[in-house]
Amino acid sequence: MAKAVCQKGPWSVRVSPCRAGESVSTTADHKPCFYLYDTLHSKLGVKLPFSHFERAVLQALNVAPTQLHPNSWAYVRAFELLCEDLKKAPTLGVFFWFYTVKKAEKVGWTSLCSRPKRKLFQPFLASYKKFKAQFFKVTPGDTGPNLLVDRS
Repeated sequence: MAKAVCQKGPWSVRVSPCRAGESVSTTADHKPCFYLYDTLHSKLGVKLPFSHFERAVLQALNVAPTQLHPNSWAYVRAFELLCEDLKKAPTLGVFFWFYTVKKAEKVGWTSLCSRPKRKLFQPFLASYKKFKAQFFKVTPGDTGPNLLVDRS
């Protein structure tokens, strides 16, 4: 599965199914790791390593990949593809001109919502269902650059 999730490159990661009862908020057993919902790569084409823009959005929002709702990931991905098509570098300033942050503290989500009168894209799906149970764990492999730590 790591080959399906990763872009070609020298990196090495382990992608493994989660144990029974494990959730995306499970504390790691002293090993660096993060979780990804399967829908991010299977439906939205998000690959590892995250692009510079994807990392910048996660850092600006101060969230882990699974704390950003899949519809919000779709906005990030669509914006990045639009910029690529326009031959422009995606920037946080322009992106956040179109989107604002909505945190659902009760469930731990961070969502992006279109600002009034600035709708750029339709939501990917009106309602995501059953994605919460379909996730996997990403841990460093034995060789190659570390995908879990941004050294830039």
